[in-house]
Amino acid sequence: MTELKVGTLIIGAGQAGASAAFALREKGYSDPVCIIGEEALPPYERPPLSKAVLRDEKNLADILVRDLPAYDTHNIQLMLGSRAEQILPQEQRVKLGDGQVIHYDHLILATGGRPRQLPGKALPGVHYLRSHGDGTRLAAELKQYRKLAVIGGGFIGLEVAASARQMGLEVCVIEAAPRVLQRSLPETIAADVVALHEDQGVEFHCNARLEGFVGTDRLSGIQLEDQLIDVDIAVVGIGLIPNTELAEAAGLAVDNGICTDAHCRTGNAHIYAIGDCANSYHGHYQRAVRLESWQNANLQGAIAAAAICADACADACSEIQAVKNDAVPWLWSDQYDWSFQVAGMFDSQAQLISRGSAAEGKVIYFIHSDGVLTGVVGWGKGTSVAKDVRVGQMLLQQGKNPPFEMLADDSISLKKLLKL
Repeated sequence: MTELKVGTLIIGAGQAGASAAFALREKGYSDPVCIIGEEALPPYERPPLSKAVLRDEKNLADILVRDLPAYDTHNIQLMLGSRAEQILPQEQRVKLGDGQVIHYDHLILATGGRPRQLPGKALPGVHYLRSHGDGTRLAAELKQYRKLAVIGGGFIGLEVAASARQMGLEVCVIEAAPRVLQRSLPETIAADVVALHEDQGVEFHCNARLEGFVGTDRLSGIQLEDQLIDVDIAVVGIGLIPNTELAEAAGLAVDNGICTDAHCRTGNAHIYAIGDCANSYHGHYQRAVRLESWQNANLQGAIAAAAICADACADACSEIQAVKNDAVPWLWSDQYDWSFQVAGMFDSQAQLISRGSAAEGKVIYFIHSDGVLTGVVGWGKGTSVAKDVRVGQMLLQQGKNPPFEMLADDSISLKKLLKL
């Protein structure tokens, strides 16, 4: 049995894990850094999988977090195609599936998540979209077949629907809830999205009870409670389950993710958790929050790296400890030639104030609960909403609550509201 000694071991070769590794080097960390990844591929970004990768506009090289030479340049070891089987926290060691043991000073868990599965036997033609391999297999079938059903009306499902329509497929969206994006956005905003998709020819089936897939050798239809839908391909996007099994077996606290403090540190002083798998204390909201986003993966990678560097370099401690998990969340979703940008956290039943209109190609929604600004959503063509949402994010970060009549008045620059 071979044994390796590293300064920081990162389990998970995704966006968060790679971000943490490079952040360590950028902060001057000099001890050995190693990333373990189950996939044989170097770390890549997942957002393009439902868009540019499906449409064959980008390949793997286009979506890498960093190109391979960068890992050598920064002295970051990649152990790809390797599986971590067990964490031994008292010994500060990790056992791999091939019998190798790695001793660490610090361990970062960036284990991500896996798609929530529908019950029943898998049938060819039914896809889940999480990995690059998932994306390339789905892309190949989208070229071969003509009728697609998307099960789940969240952001990922709607992005897949848009990509498939752009490729010329017939598309329907099947959603168990009364409407799409029910857990994500207020109804008025979701209605704008549905209108765009319907204009592009997408059919929606909401309040739909899925009874099963039809087919023998491969998918030929989807049986709902009240009708049979003829399809060739189905993509299931009904949520993500955080990969917490390693942490739980190691005795770490788990509650909808691996529990951490504002520095992404678990209850064990040598172990951190970041990205989709982490349920971290959020300083802005003063509670634990688990986020699934590109922004969060990058930010938490930097936060964990800063905390590790503080441990390794006491004279930098005061500066580095100021890095906490407190940034107002931000995410985006591209559908056709339109883009969503969302900042903040809010209840989907919250009230809205808007400036502009979807009919004009750009609308900014300010979301408030009990008179307090809690979120900003931009919906527009191209990148037209980016600047306004960025200013809205700054308003939220600073705790500003401008008068609602000023938010609604598009003759008033949003930047002026930062000075109130």
